[in-house]
Amino acid sequence: MTLPASIRVNCRSPFPSRVSAGPGLAVAKANGIWNIGLDYVDLVSAASILSTHEWPVYDTVSKTFSNVTFSQLVVSILSGQRVAVNDADYAAAVSAGVIAYTAITAARTVSLPQAGNYAVGSQVLIVDESGSCSATNTITAAASGTDKISGSTTQVLTTAYGSLRLMTDGVSKWTVI
Repeated sequence: MTLPASIRVNCRSPFPSRVSAGPGLAVAKANGIWNIGLDYVDLVSAASILSTHEWPVYDTVSKTFSNVTFSQLVVSILSGQRVAVNDADYAAAVSAGVIAYTAITAARTVSLPQAGNYAVGSQVLIVDESGSCSATNTITAAASGTDKISGSTTQVLTTAYGSLRLMTDGVSKWTVI
């Protein structure tokens, strides 16, 4: 089973007065609000322990639920998908964490998904692995719709073996970092 490109786990249920974390999960309560997060140190061992347990996961793009195993969820979280692009424009999928150009013979454009499709702080790396990026053979990151990239609609990469790392606010902005 392939995981959806953009996932969020929602659980609306009352918690008992005593909740404790297990392998791969961190639990904290402050001012009556429960925070449940991933404990990355224990995540690998948790994947093997809970490999057959399924969790309902909501895809914010298709607006559907899917059942995924805990180990699939861990793999999805820990690895940003690398997409190799061979001398073409590319409409980036939300699952693409690294967009690697393996060849460039003309100016190319990466069309980013809307920033609101990502969690706050999510990053996308666009990189020239070919060494052919130049002032003529550029790689342009283009924002979607009314989104902005550091205040502009585009950012241009012009350096051989260069890269452009973008971080989203989860709403409508990308920032070059």
